[in-house]
Amino acid sequence: MKRVGGYLKSILPLVVMLGIQFAASTVQMIRFMVQYGVEEGTQIYMNDTMTILLISDVLLLGVAGLWYYISVVRRREKYGIRETSLFQKKDLAGLLLMAVGAQFLIGILMSGWEVLDPKSMQEYTDLIEGAGLGESGISAILATVIIGPVAEELIFRGLTVEYLKRAGASFWVINILQALFFGIAHLNLVQGSYAFLIGLLAGYLVQRCHSIWAGIAFHMLFNGYYLVEPLVAGSLGFLPEVLQAICLVVFGLLLVALPLRRLIRDTKERTIG
Repeated sequence: MKRVGGYLKSILPLVVMLGIQFAASTVQMIRFMVQYGVEEGTQIYMNDTMTILLISDVLLLGVAGLWYYISVVRRREKYGIRETSLFQKKDLAGLLLMAVGAQFLIGILMSGWEVLDPKSMQEYTDLIEGAGLGESGISAILATVIIGPVAEELIFRGLTVEYLKRAGASFWVINILQALFFGIAHLNLVQGSYAFLIGLLAGYLVQRCHSIWAGIAFHMLFNGYYLVEPLVAGSLGFLPEVLQAICLVVFGLLLVALPLRRLIRDTKERTIG
């Protein structure tokens, strides 16, 4: 029964996250409608989705941070559970390379998806553009590169993983479930699919380094890639599309695999040391 309860509890962070997002967007919509009228208020709401996302991320960070502190940090202190972090500042370079490599591979995946299912890909593109997720303004950077990643890591690689551990689940069961919940949280098949893959890698990094900060750093770097993506894409623009795709796959695999291999080696040495 305790095992079942642990699995059920692991879903709660996802439910709370979606609840906060729904509540924040609903309150903002009602506020705009009351202030400007139904038609104009709805239009203002649709044009201000990034601010709403930022507000919900701030609320989520507050709730997730307090929840994580009480349920994980203080509980470990109470029961004398100590887990030495193997994550070091010098690992950031490797995480940066992995984030870029993951973006290369996700880009190829999205290109393939567009060929196979252009309709759903267009819906995803419209969603991203409508939400302002490709913008470089301060609100977009705060929401998608700083606050959002911290809150989401606390929810999925923090709380969800903790409850699944208490349920006695094996690492790979834990990692697959938390990544699945992470994908579901995006409420979009295309974005949710690659979020699942990124969640698997982030979950492994957190487990490998024994630190939520590894997941947070990787998540921030991955999300922040869009700020420099035009420069990277432009550097390969002189090549035919087929060669561009081959380069992205090769570089993507190398940029993920080599730093990950080094991180595994380094964390083993730190454990022994």
